[in-house]
Amino acid sequence: MQTPDRHLPILLAALFVAAAPHFLRVPVWITLWCLGLWGFQLWLHRKNRRLPKKRERLLILGLGLAGTVATFGGGFGLRQGVGFLLVLLGVRPFEVSSLRDRVVTLFGAFFLVSFNLLASQSMATALAMIVSVLVTTTALIHINHPGALPRPKLRLAGTLFLQALPMTLILFVVFPRLPGGLLGFSDAGSTTGFSENLSMGDVSNLAQNPSPAFRVEFPQGLPEQRLLYFRGITLTAYSNNEWVPVTQEMADQGRLNVDMAAPSPLLGADQITYTLTMEPHHRKWVFALDIPLELPPEAPPGTEFLADRTVMLQNELGNSRRFTFTSATRYEFDATASGAFRARVLSLPLPPGSNPLARQLAREWRQQGLSDEDLVLQALDMFRTEEFYYTLEPPLLDPESAVDEFLFSTRRGFCEHFASSFAFLMRASGVPCRIVLGYQGGDVNPLGEYLIVRQSHAHAWNEVWLEGRGWVRVDPTAAVAPSRIVLGPQSALSEQDASLAAPLMSGNDWEFLSRIGFAWDAVNYYWSQWVLDYTSERQKSLFSELGFDSDSPMLWLHVVLAAMGVLALVGGIFFLRYWLWRPQPVLDPAQRAYSRFCAKLAKAGLVRPPHLGPRDFSLHIQEERPDVAPQAKEILDLYVAARYAGKDTDAVLEQLTRAVAGFQPKPLSASP
Repeated sequence: MQTPDRHLPILLAALFVAAAPHFLRVPVWITLWCLGLWGFQLWLHRKNRRLPKKRERLLILGLGLAGTVATFGGGFGLRQGVGFLLVLLGVRPFEVSSLRDRVVTLFGAFFLVSFNLLASQSMATALAMIVSVLVTTTALIHINHPGALPRPKLRLAGTLFLQALPMTLILFVVFPRLPGGLLGFSDAGSTTGFSENLSMGDVSNLAQNPSPAFRVEFPQGLPEQRLLYFRGITLTAYSNNEWVPVTQEMADQGRLNVDMAAPSPLLGADQITYTLTMEPHHRKWVFALDIPLELPPEAPPGTEFLADRTVMLQNELGNSRRFTFTSATRYEFDATASGAFRARVLSLPLPPGSNPLARQLAREWRQQGLSDEDLVLQALDMFRTEEFYYTLEPPLLDPESAVDEFLFSTRRGFCEHFASSFAFLMRASGVPCRIVLGYQGGDVNPLGEYLIVRQSHAHAWNEVWLEGRGWVRVDPTAAVAPSRIVLGPQSALSEQDASLAAPLMSGNDWEFLSRIGFAWDAVNYYWSQWVLDYTSERQKSLFSELGFDSDSPMLWLHVVLAAMGVLALVGGIFFLRYWLWRPQPVLDPAQRAYSRFCAKLAKAGLVRPPHLGPRDFSLHIQEERPDVAPQAKEILDLYVAARYAGKDTDAVLEQLTRAVAGFQPKPLSASP
């Protein structure tokens, strides 16, 4: 009868710790598969029950593989690969019966640990990987040395980890960087809540998401909160209650030639320089303080300004990345710039027949002889003076008449409701208008003196075209809830809505958790700055500061030689510390006497073999030097009595010392 392997508990512990981070990324049934099978195997181990037979194990494995194929189909990627490996490792402990099987199982755990970096490169992932490596290494030591206690094995695993750390750091600094991120892979763990379209209700869903979208450092000092508009996407086309960006294809269908890459020149503007670190969102756009004046120097090739002054990458942003922008918080567009007329015309069309009440209101305003600027003020005054409410729980609206329902019935909405209805009113009255999606405001981290812009700071506002001024930012939400712009989104919510965006707890509890949150965010921020954002450009910059010629074709040879020199220096220091300058063991009197006795014999030509103890050494002397054997036996018997017997130690030590002093063996050549 085959029973579970005696090392099964430590193997299962290593597998569980390595697999735990992946349980959040794979289908629930795979998590239950692993936990169920591992729990069943542990139960068999404790009850000393027999393992399933080979046919039964094959049936279990077949069911798991069939479930994997049914879940993932023919596609293969990180999620599919991790799921497949977990299914195999769920069954693997059934097969363990030898040292080789145990080692193979633990190497499967190491594979699981390494897969974490492909999914996320955050500080939390790094800490989880360190714990997993320590536990798996401890298990590897245990299966090779099962007799020792667990704590020394864990200490040894930690020692091995620390010994490998210097080499790891040197390789991190000098190894050529791959494009993309820490390892050249995209971080699948983060994403933005924005898509490339907007319907009423989209942005309000983000208000309950506190995860960071990006962080910003302002060396010249933080601007006023009301100026913190971070521009991301401009939405110009409108259809079926949905706003989308204008593409060249859409412009062609409207028989309008639009230069999508043409920037809009700016006239005089206040300028501010800042560094923005974006979390990976797997989109092409980059958020920048309204309004960016130039592309950042760190922008990858292919990055461009679109005509609406948004920044677009050539490839999706799959890793944390830093950008240094210069923006104008107070600005004025050049109304005569190239492309201005085309952009203005694109910001006028509305689908025919939709929202008749809003169209009628816009016509009445226009018939009053109001100018474009007065029409803007009229709409803002309506939002400010009439009963409109800023809320996280707006009612559902009919897509065919969403603007009418909002303006004349429900009057409860989030920023996208006000921006969408304002844009409709402006276009219906003949004022070019578009919607800008981005973020407004942020939380200052007092531990790092930087701004955290969260998903909950997502915002939608408008831009209208005014003659002689060009595009002008208008935020209708500020007319309804001005505290939203000055103090942040939660300040403008009712108590009921605020409880949805933040946990219900006392002020002291919230302040304590807030401090912890800021501390953890600061750790993650600096991890991103110093580790994840260590790109090839920053690596070459570091080499230049260290005196290397970053443009030299021999750069990497020089760096490798320098790294080898550093390693040799560190190795030499450790050698001197632990070998040449190591402290000598302190010998007790009996050991000192025994050492003198062995030294006299060695000088006489008889060296003690290191594997022989005192009694075996006595027999060895009897064979090799019978002439000194009686005296040597007396000395060795005294040494054993003084060292191990523990009786009359002082008297025995005195006899031992006198006997060794009187022991004068002749050299081997002079013996009879």
